[in-house]
Amino acid sequence: MENKGRKKFRNKVFAVFILISILPLLIVSLSSLIIVIKTRQQNIAELQNLAIETAGEKTNAFVNEKMELFNLVLDMDGDFSTLDPETRAGAISALENIINNISQTVGDLKEISFTDKSGRELVRRSGVAPAALRNIADEPQFQSAIAGDNYYGEVMYTAAGPVMVLASQIENKNRQIIGVISATADLKALQPIIGDISIGQEGYVYILDNKGNLITGYGDNAFKTGDNLRGIPLVAGVMRKETHNGLDRFETYRRADGTEVVFAGRPMRTLDWHILSEWPRSDAFSVIDHILMTSLVITALTVVFVIVLSLFMVRQITKPINSLYHAAKHISSGDFNYRLRLKTKDEFELLANKFNEMIKVLAENRKLRDEFVFIAAHELRTPVTAIRGYISMILENTFGEISKEIRENLLIVNQSNDRLVQLVSDLLEVARSEAGKMKIEIKDIPMAENVTTVTNELKSLAGQKGIKVSHEKPDKDIIVKADSYKLKEVLTNLIGNAIKYTIGQGDIIVKHEIKNKELITHISDHGIGMTPEEVEKLFGKFFRAQNDETKDIEGTGLGLFICKEIIERMGGKIWVTSEKGKGSTFSFSLRMA
Repeated sequence: MENKGRKKFRNKVFAVFILISILPLLIVSLSSLIIVIKTRQQNIAELQNLAIETAGEKTNAFVNEKMELFNLVLDMDGDFSTLDPETRAGAISALENIINNISQTVGDLKEISFTDKSGRELVRRSGVAPAALRNIADEPQFQSAIAGDNYYGEVMYTAAGPVMVLASQIENKNRQIIGVISATADLKALQPIIGDISIGQEGYVYILDNKGNLITGYGDNAFKTGDNLRGIPLVAGVMRKETHNGLDRFETYRRADGTEVVFAGRPMRTLDWHILSEWPRSDAFSVIDHILMTSLVITALTVVFVIVLSLFMVRQITKPINSLYHAAKHISSGDFNYRLRLKTKDEFELLANKFNEMIKVLAENRKLRDEFVFIAAHELRTPVTAIRGYISMILENTFGEISKEIRENLLIVNQSNDRLVQLVSDLLEVARSEAGKMKIEIKDIPMAENVTTVTNELKSLAGQKGIKVSHEKPDKDIIVKADSYKLKEVLTNLIGNAIKYTIGQGDIIVKHEIKNKELITHISDHGIGMTPEEVEKLFGKFFRAQNDETKDIEGTGLGLFICKEIIERMGGKIWVTSEKGKGSTFSFSLRMA
């Protein structure tokens, strides 16, 4: 947080240089690049859309050409069931001639058949030879065609290639439906039609059926006819009827071979198929790659030059600010002997001189404040200690028996006096610390032994609340560098707080870990916990969390501040992790002997 604040002014100055130098250049360069890219994207989209339109038109023309052969009107009044045998035989002969003509005209139609109105086949030819007649009344091509609709069957994938069934109605000269003509269309003939449609040098178009199977196309032969491409997310989007028209969206994806392609696609208007286009991005943008690269190199070099120049200028401007920051940091840490030396011959030098005058006044004020607090706390200690002694003597009937009512009121007075004694002791401790008079005698001491001493002293307090204090002792007592008396003061404060702030029953665990030649002691409770805001202020003077759960818990708000001062003066660190409603873990580290 300090570094962020320290750099804020420097960042502002740097931003000014950027605004007046780099920003206009970047705006012009980026605008040009964006226009070029957007224009090219639009061109790519238009070309893909044109290819998709062309593929759709050619595919429709391919299918419609077959279907137009089926638009038959026979020169007869009724249907086949009403014809006399001779006329019926002539009609069937005419149908055979029609099949021969269709087979000769269109070589990719196979399995051609004619049925009467009831679905019984009148003529059937498989390839060039007649085939056994069947009844197809239950098959979808007959039911759709006899109802008056042209039928386009689902694509079937055979060893010879993809095929589909086409069917249409047969009418008499009175435009009455009297039967159905159907045939199996070989879709291999679509391959050269779709394969001739290219986009740029490497772009291609392909067609999928309603299940996502490849009917024809796909330029690099990575997929074979019949392979399902629905696993490609953008293909799946087209199949879900989402709009992926090249004019609507510019989208790319990376194929399995690592090639990034520009994608577009949409469903066909007539058949339940989908036409898709892929164009390798490297090919699609090859026209402008050189222009973009040249522009980027020139812009980058210019930006680097301006940034280097700006950083140099900013450093010269912010150097006095950094000096002021370091001076303020020394003062905030209590170093009033620090003096600021700036020889800039401008307003910064005047400010530095005033800053030094302020440090001198602050040092004098702090000295007066520390002396006052120390003297006041020291002078208060004698009367409050005397009050505690006399109250104890009265409660012990040293001056004679006292009534129950007087005893109850004296107990209240005694509790209040104890709090006053604790406050005076804490104030003296803080005053000694800030005045540099806190005595710390660091020796090699056993940690576990000190923890055991404190937990035994607090056992009765924990027992009153039904709280269990556990100490996970290491296999061998670890020796640390610390002041034994002050360490016990820290442990008493931390474990005592854990007991006080555990509402109801719960466990308190004291355990240790060794890390980087330091012994870390953790004191964990299952108490009320704290919010992040409370944790941030926890080790400050006179801070106590104020809420409904803590309003009845007594304290001076100085204990944790004193603990922090003691631990840091012994060369360690103290910190806390906590979660509201789940408890807290206070940890401190000390150097190992």
